[in-house]
Amino acid sequence: MATYQGRAWETVLYLELLGVPVAAVAYDAITVEYRKSGETAFTTRTLTTGDWVNLGDGYYVLKWPAAVLDLQGKFLYKATGVGFDNFLYDEFDVDPVPYPLTVGWLRRAAATLRAIEAQPLSDQGAG
Repeated sequence: MATYQGRAWETVLYLELLGVPVAAVAYDAITVEYRKSGETAFTTRTLTTGDWVNLGDGYYVLKWPAAVLDLQGKFLYKATGVGFDNFLYDEFDVDPVPYPLTVGWLRRAAATLRAIEAQPLSDQGAG
């Protein structure tokens, strides 16, 4: 799945302690830092209740708001905290938003296809 500039995105994280999934890490127990393309330093992000979702069995969803994903290019993040022993670090690409397919464009494509299908096949040297 692509991550698009200016659109919200979600990443899934796995937290464990001594090889055992951690079941109850609160949003305020995590420190999240990120670095956008072209930046040299990490920025600390303050999480809210809605930014952090516990899926169970050590899996969590970290939500990225559209405002944070405003630049194209590499997006790096790290998550640290107490209660789990893995240092989380990942990156993904923020891509430009693709051009939307409009109904008009689809109609023209369908009309072109119908016109091509309506043409008789030429004799290709049978004989």
